[in-house]
Amino acid sequence: SSSSSSFSSSAGSSSASFNASVCPLCDAGMYQDLTMQTACKSCPLGRYCPSGSPRAVECPAGEYQDATSQSACKTCPAGSYCPSGSTVPVPCRPGSYAGAPGAAECTVCALGKAQALAGRSQCDDCAPGSFAPTTGRVVCALCTPGTAQPATGSVACDPCPIGFAAAEAGLSTCPACAPGTFQSANGSRTCTQCPVGKAQAQAGGSDCEACAPGKAMALPGASVCDTCPRGTRQHEQGATVCVRCAEGQASPEGHNQSACDPCGKDDPTQRTAVTGEKTTYGGWAPFGIACPDGKLLGVLAGHWAENNGRQGEPLTDSNVKGTRAFACVPAKACLGGIDSKCATGHEGLLCADCAFGYQKGIDGLCIPSTV
Repeated sequence: SSSSSSFSSSAGSSSASFNASVCPLCDAGMYQDLTMQTACKSCPLGRYCPSGSPRAVECPAGEYQDATSQSACKTCPAGSYCPSGSTVPVPCRPGSYAGAPGAAECTVCALGKAQALAGRSQCDDCAPGSFAPTTGRVVCALCTPGTAQPATGSVACDPCPIGFAAAEAGLSTCPACAPGTFQSANGSRTCTQCPVGKAQAQAGGSDCEACAPGKAMALPGASVCDTCPRGTRQHEQGATVCVRCAEGQASPEGHNQSACDPCGKDDPTQRTAVTGEKTTYGGWAPFGIACPDGKLLGVLAGHWAENNGRQGEPLTDSNVKGTRAFACVPAKACLGGIDSKCATGHEGLLCADCAFGYQKGIDGLCIPSTV
């Protein structure tokens, strides 16, 4: 303000006396833009006034002044920007930042980064499972189903590779397809169950494998094919079921031939089917060896078997096809079974001999010796 009783000879100075020959300079933080004034003016907000200022100088960009009567401006803090003449720092809006003090304007977040808050000095890298394809992002976008991103600061997500799938958004990695499933395409959301007749034992499969001969699978989504059980067969690949052996035949587990093996060796000179076992076993013992439902049970009671000419060897699913069975006389001397057991006191071929300490009775069976 000015006084009518004083004057200033020049701007930037003032005098309280008409007799003053030299007007003093305005103090720092004050200014005077008129002549013939008795007092200096206070420097306003957003401006600074050095000593002797003829005018209030606007704070340059990157600085501000929130108080009056100041001789210098303040530096704009990090996270804010200050256009010229600023009275207060302006916080950077979300999606931008000011990394150092003295910023005249904020910088938008770069690709692969985002900032959801105002007044920040940096943007944050997108976390795994997210990305920022454009600048100035407030938030990162989640990877869409069928894609994933393990790294930080990414601009895009990667499609799931073959054998993998992502059903959810925002995944850092695509889960591998579980055993029993597969995926043959990139960028898939789901895995597909193995069809019937196929299986996949490993995780991350791109396809399923057809069941090998001797195996089958009737259900989808199998990790392994079922081995054909005893009494069945399957010679084709990719089968859904195993085929039951025909009457008079038998097979070991996993039989991969087009037919089952005969349940014993048919010897026309010593055929045993006439002994009536077909009635007992429903046609499954045509040669004196019982194979109900195609599964080897053993030699019928009253019979003795010679396995491929080798005496004393037990019958197995694998050797039954070459084994001949003979009717024993008397029948009670032979107990049958897998290893053609003889009744107590009997031994030898067809259990026809008496063991030590036994002798033949009147019915032909061996009895304890009386002598």
